[in-house]
Amino acid sequence: EEGTPKSKGPGGAGGDGKGKEKKPPLLEAPPLRLKPRSVHELSVEQQLYYKEITEACVGSCEAKRAEALQSIATDPGLYQMLPRFSTFISEGVRVNVVQNNLALLIYLMRMVKALMDNPTLYLEKYLHELIPAVMTCIVSRQLCLRPDVDNHWALRDFAARLVAQVCKNFSTTTNNIQSRITKTFTKSWVDDKTPWTTRYGSIAGLAELGHDVIK
Repeated sequence: EEGTPKSKGPGGAGGDGKGKEKKPPLLEAPPLRLKPRSVHELSVEQQLYYKEITEACVGSCEAKRAEALQSIATDPGLYQMLPRFSTFISEGVRVNVVQNNLALLIYLMRMVKALMDNPTLYLEKYLHELIPAVMTCIVSRQLCLRPDVDNHWALRDFAARLVAQVCKNFSTTTNNIQSRITKTFTKSWVDDKTPWTTRYGSIAGLAELGHDVIK
């Protein structure tokens, strides 16, 4: 793209009066910033493993799900796949909340728990995706197609325990994770217009955060 303005510059400078050479260098700046994201390239074996694990975690076979979750919770070599797992969970929740697919939301929250249970993984860099996903499963107005029948309350309780664990493990005076989550729950709780399902999730979330937060 830089070659085009330069070739036209001599012909257009006289009539335009803006034929300075300052803009082309600016055009060079963005490409210099296009550094690869901190997403590690996966080997073929890792790609196959990731595909197998994610498909099993959201698949219909309970035995395969349990095995896959156990692998996520214990495998010390998952660090390079963590960005992909995080995005998989985040996008999965976003899509399945819209579709009110309670089962898949439960499976995705189990993946979050498995990641948190793995002592070799450092999740701090991915909390910006994981926390909203978990919070969605706590305070969304509707999580299933049949709210009067399906037990979405159990999912809200489970996700509330997860977010409390996130606060316990990662909240600091610098990132104020617990403070921000508490404000979100409190705002939903005290708002008269809040749906009762969301209010339940907010109360469950505050309860899991402990007595000090409730006070």
